[in-house]
Amino acid sequence: NIQGQLHRSIEAQAADRTARIIDQTLLPHQLEWRDLSTLDETAEAIRVMRVRGAPLIGVTAAFGFALVSVKTVLIWAYSRRTRAFSPLAPRP
Repeated sequence: NIQGQLHRSIEAQAADRTARIIDQTLLPHQLEWRDLSTLDETAEAIRVMRVRGAPLIGVTAAFGFALVSVKTVLIWAYSRRTRAFSPLAPRP
């Protein structure tokens, strides 16, 4: 609830095929939304913890998969990168 309006930490923007996140690195002093429309933007949001908590990290990664598949990039390459930048992923 932000100023009387219900918001989610991540929201799908179907019209322009993006995911919109609250940049949690700025909370609680500032509220800023960021649009994620590429693999690199999604990876960066997870890597620098713009999204926090295992459920939100997972949902953000899932949006990344959707963005990748819509834009016809190989999902296998994305899944390998996901393991590399996730702060919770086991290291080899």
